[in-house]
Amino acid sequence: MSSPMGTAATVYSSRNLASSLILLN
Repeated sequence: MSSPMGTAATVYSSRNLASSLILLN
């Protein structure tokens, strides 16, 4: 479960979600 692609996708998703929340707030 430690594939580079999976990790990158998770990091990107979390950052994108955080950015969206910040922009909404």
